[in-house]
Amino acid sequence: MASDEDLVSLGPWPLGVDNRKSDHAVPRGTLRAAENIILTSDGHARRRDGLTERLAGACHSAWSDGSTFLLVRAENLETLTRNPSGTITATTLRSGMNMDGVNFPLVCASIDGIIYWSNGDLTGKIVNGVNRSWGVELPALQPTCTALTTGGLHAGRYQVTLTFIDDVGEESGARAGVLVNVVEGGGILVAGISQPADANVDFIRVYVTEADSETFYLWTTLAVGTTTYTVTASSNPGRKLSTQFLVPPPPATLLCVHDGRIYGVDGKNPWFTESLRYGAMKYSNRLAFEATPTMLASVDGGLFVAADKTYFLAGGDPTKFLPREVFPYGALKGSAIQHPDRPGVLWLSEEGFCYGSPDGSAINLTQTKIALRDGLESGALVYKEENGVKQIIGAMAGGDAVSPLESTEYTEVN
Repeated sequence: MASDEDLVSLGPWPLGVDNRKSDHAVPRGTLRAAENIILTSDGHARRRDGLTERLAGACHSAWSDGSTFLLVRAENLETLTRNPSGTITATTLRSGMNMDGVNFPLVCASIDGIIYWSNGDLTGKIVNGVNRSWGVELPALQPTCTALTTGGLHAGRYQVTLTFIDDVGEESGARAGVLVNVVEGGGILVAGISQPADANVDFIRVYVTEADSETFYLWTTLAVGTTTYTVTASSNPGRKLSTQFLVPPPPATLLCVHDGRIYGVDGKNPWFTESLRYGAMKYSNRLAFEATPTMLASVDGGLFVAADKTYFLAGGDPTKFLPREVFPYGALKGSAIQHPDRPGVLWLSEEGFCYGSPDGSAINLTQTKIALRDGLESGALVYKEENGVKQIIGAMAGGDAVSPLESTEYTEVN
């Protein structure tokens, strides 16, 4: 057994870890590498806590907004809850999820207690602990419209289109109108009204233009199951149609909420929803970038976007965005989080941990000290506070390892 004379005291290391400098040039007070330890702010080392398995089975894409915890496990989208005794219960929200967490990661956006999610192939939203469709489906087909000789309408050309309304009042988009010519005093028989596949859709709305007009007005609201309706002058036209040519958002591998819209990336240029319509967008709602973005991160002053480089888009109107370069390199896919202690966002790049402030300025926090892997593909950050120590912990996937323990030869010639 070692005596007190055999014990060696090391540290502290207030300058943290530095694996960029040559091994002969690591400054005093700096560690070359630190594994399975926690460095406090004054440079002292603590042993990292061990792990206890609480839930069996392969899983990926753990996510939480502070009140709801989600992950993908055994091809299911699950939410986890913990009772006062610490027992964890998993509840399945949806089956058929892909277990490839690199190519099909679960990404989420939370707004007013509703969680919108996707994995690049599927989409959904969680309302009061229940998974349902994100956005309301469009009527699959337009109806057949036939001119009638009675009905009291003025003579002219009319157009008819349909929308669906779900049980929380969200309205679908509408297709182009069906044209029908009506004689003076005539009407329109609307038949073959499309029925929804989603059980959460409760109503069908019929919109009709006035004679020789392009503006649609609400004519009636029908219960699901109704397949015919007659348009006559006995109905008073209601409000204007506001959702024509809108569609539900496509599946995405990145999601971000910014200034009343959801932004996503689906392997093409980023898309965005209509303002305050989180379940609807135009096909043309796209931002142009030369490379597919790997990061979307919102701050008060705008949006950080990483693609071939990292850019800042100031403001909240996507039609007025002008990209400004902040770094000549991109970011690791999936690694952006809100800073836990101050306004702004944190993310990982191949050049280290980066911070973006609300005004669009950005700094690399570790570039001069930490070398990460080459060719990294994706990453994740998590905030942890325990025993008075606050940490941002990063995990990375892909790339070739850069060993901080590699010895280098050094010769000095005078």
